[in-house]
Amino acid sequence: MFDLGTAFIIFILLSIICCIVIGAVIGADFLLPFMTEYLIGCVLAFVAGIMVYISFDELLPAAHKYGEEHMVAMGIISGMAVKIHSLTMLR
Repeated sequence: MFDLGTAFIIFILLSIICCIVIGAVIGADFLLPFMTEYLIGCVLAFVAGIMVYISFDELLPAAHKYGEEHMVAMGIISGMAVKIHSLTMLR
């Protein structure tokens, strides 16, 4: 019916989709009673901190390699300033 490559791709796609849906349903069933606005804010702040760390960890060494340290630092700082300003405006 299908050749081996097509069957493998279909298997991978279906297993990923099924695992995501089943994991989301089980996770939501388990975690929804404990979720508060404060906890969601803490989790999102933690994830944002991880993203900032990864950005600095990846971008600054690459900028140092190519000699564009100041441009990358200015871009990161201005991006954070824009984000802070937009969050302040939305409040």
